This record gives sequence, structure tokens and C-alpha cells, in this order.
Amino acid sequence: MGQPTGQQTVNPQLVQIKNMMNTLRMAANPYMAMQQMIMNNPMLQQVSNYVTSHGGDPKTAFYQLAQEKGVDPQEVLNQIPKF
Repeated sequence: MGQPTGQQTVNPQLVQIKNMMNTLRMAANPYMAMQQMIMNNPMLQQVSNYVTSHGGDPKTAFYQLAQEKGVDPQEVLNQIPKF
């Protein structure tokens, strides 16, 4: 049976990102909170290392990675709901 009309499939990674964003917004020191998340999450460590190795600018690193993978970055960005 298909998805009922009007309902969107919830992407668990997007839910996790939303939860991390909310945590950072509520943190007294967002920088330290992000560093703690990076230390505790191997995937975030990889992302941080990638960004650092590509000049330290997350936006630039994202667009470079999209180009390397042959992915349209706008398609990726369109999948992220506005929080």
C-alpha cells in the first residue's frame, strides 16, 4: 500500500540534523556544544575533517563535494525542509 496523499516520508537523517540544530540553538556555548558533538560522532568527525581540509568553509566544501560526486547541490538543498 502506498503513502497516503498529503503525507511526506520523514528522512531520519533530517530529523537528526533538526535535533542537532535545536541543541546548538539552546546551548549556552554553541561552539563548545558542536565540538562535543564532533568528538562523540565519527560521521561528524569525518565532515569536520573534510571541511577543514577544504579551506574551513562548510559551504565551499559542500559545493566541492557535490561537484566531485556529480550531484546537483540544489537538489540536495531542496530536500532539506525549512526549520
